[in-house]
Amino acid sequence: MSHREPKKAKKTNKEYTKNEKPEMIKSGDMKKQKRGGSIDLE
Repeated sequence: MSHREPKKAKKTNKEYTKNEKPEMIKSGDMKKQKRGGSIDLE
């Protein structure tokens, strides 16, 4: 959760509801960790 990614700034609930559902916020966090290979979901 570093603030060095201006391109991928965390969207607010309002912004998320526009494009994705509020529940997708948690999924987005998991995707971020998945990219780094921190989670063993696969």
